Amino acid sequence: MSDASTKLSRLRAVCDAATEGPWAWVQPGQKENGFVVGAAYPPHSGLLEEPIDEDDELEYPEIVDDVCEQWGATVNYGDAEFIALSRTALPALVDALERVLGHCALVNAAEGCTAHGTQVPWVANIRAIIAAALENLEVPE
Repeated sequence: MSDASTKLSRLRAVCDAATEGPWAWVQPGQKENGFVVGAAYPPHSGLLEEPIDEDDELEYPEIVDDVCEQWGATVNYGDAEFIALSRTALPALVDALERVLGHCALVNAAEGCTAHGTQVPWVANIRAIIAAALENLEVPE
């Protein structure tokens, strides 16, 4: 298994271990600087328009499973959007890269390269681009 494939497998494991998505985020109120990111019901991604009001009955959609939150004098709401989007974007990107690498292997096999330990030149370029993009990515074991 190539280093790129190993990193993609580890990323897949991280995605699979996270709270089910999609995730949404909400700014809890106008008097508080903060955000909450989590799984919403019904499934929803992006910014929820309604602030969380824990005293009310469940209003839809609403965050029902918090995964992170931030409170403070300065809050970057771009962080909330990034975190919420990552729950669906990262698995989709892993899927796409795995499909590209799979097609590369099929092309090499069809061209008889696998038996000779060689690669079709453009396939080698694609694999090198993916490997370079993942090279400095730190993925937990």
